Amino acid sequence: MRLGGYEVSGAIELIVEGYVSLRDQAALDELRTQRRKLIADFNSCTGIDCTSTIRQIEEDIVVIEAGLARLDGAATRSPTSCSRSARRLNFLLRSTHHNLERAIRQRPL
Repeated sequence: MRLGGYEVSGAIELIVEGYVSLRDQAALDELRTQRRKLIADFNSCTGIDCTSTIRQIEEDIVVIEAGLARLDGAATRSPTSCSRSARRLNFLLRSTHHNLERAIRQRPL
């Protein structure tokens, strides 16, 4: 998938889309913060080339920030209540997000 000239993973787009539909800015902020920490960790690595991994994480951040921008635009519109199905979707998205983060950390460089 392409976004603004960048090739991005479908997983992060789906996760961001879910959080945007739930209007969960805190979750998107957490995703962005975790990605920034990963970049800092990879930048401190010596002896291995993490350039492509860092580039992918930066592309994830672009997608996350686009989602946050959509939320900022939606904030001026009417807020919606969080139904049981929305809470369930939020739980599933957070679980998926944590599983992806764990896989990224465990992936051999």
